[in-house]
Amino acid sequence: MADNTNNKKNKKDNKSWLKDLKVELKKVTWLTPKELTKNTATVIAMVLVVALLVFILDFVFDGINNKGVGVLKTMVNNTQTVQTTNDSNNISSETANEESDNTSEENTTPVEDQTSENSNNETNQDQ
Repeated sequence: MADNTNNKKNKKDNKSWLKDLKVELKKVTWLTPKELTKNTATVIAMVLVVALLVFILDFVFDGINNKGVGVLKTMVNNTQTVQTTNDSNNISSETANEESDNTSEENTTPVEDQTSENSNNETNQDQ
């Protein structure tokens, strides 16, 4: 019995909900076909204007980006070239300093060797 009562209640609720829906839809202010056409045309026009604006801005920013990136690349390459040149100059200077240090060391070594050879020669001649 409880099931029959619930079913009747649900059917009444569904019927009243549908009646309420019809009443609310009658209260809605619907557009006339002329207004609908006008509003639709306005929306389409605005979408096209915004799309055109986005296209133009994209084109401009892409051009700026390409030119800016190109300038940055040349700046980086120039900086790397200057650093490479400075590094090679520093390496050349260091190499020259090391070579001069090595030369002075080489000069002292043969002199010492010559001195010891001379003393050996003199000793051999004396004998």
